[in-house]
Amino acid sequence: MVARKDQQGFSLVELVAAFAVLSIMAVALVHTGHGRTQSMSYAFHETVALRLAQAELEAQRANPEPLMPGVEAIELPSGVGPLPGGRGQRSVRVIQPQLFEVEVQVWWLPAGAKQAASVSLTTRLVSREVN
Repeated sequence: MVARKDQQGFSLVELVAAFAVLSIMAVALVHTGHGRTQSMSYAFHETVALRLAQAELEAQRANPEPLMPGVEAIELPSGVGPLPGGRGQRSVRVIQPQLFEVEVQVWWLPAGAKQAASVSLTTRLVSREVN
């Protein structure tokens, strides 16, 4: 078929090629948006976990009772924010007499992840030992 100069519109091949290019661009944009959403979700949960760990360290610092070396699970308060599969642990070890290292770890399970992510904060506190 010979195209005439006065013919208007696009051929079927041109339409299919344009549709293919637009489809590839749309898939790329959706994929980029999904990755960005996952990154933002991870950053949000990491911030929540850091706040929980900081709150636990501040509570430990304000507690006048003597520190006891060891590891124990801590209950995460729900008022700070949602943390999917969140759990925490506090470990205390003696560095010198009356000087302790306190580490708080918080774990959570990011959306779509197979293993937990975690944050850890450590501080040193002066306290009297329990005899």
